[in-house]
Amino acid sequence: MNTVFERYSNLIESFLNRELSSQAFSDSFITLFKNETGPMEESIFLLLDELFGDADAFTSDAVLLAEDPAFYLNERDLESKVHNILHRMKIWRSQQVAA
Repeated sequence: MNTVFERYSNLIESFLNRELSSQAFSDSFITLFKNETGPMEESIFLLLDELFGDADAFTSDAVLLAEDPAFYLNERDLESKVHNILHRMKIWRSQQVAA
């Protein structure tokens, strides 16, 4: 069974393992999230929604990064955000399994 957790954690881990570029991850995550039809608990939805905003804010365009560094994320910042979300997703998952 491919759960919401598995779909997203697999994608995230592929990015963190450098199997996907930042742009490929961003594009894939946004497409997956926009087309998500599976049932989703609010807690995991909020984490993924936060990551959607981060993926959407990613750019490799130096001009955009310079114009609004408080909004746009570079590769290093995206990786940091993704790592943090995955950590929080795993905490959520362990609480689900324990319940």
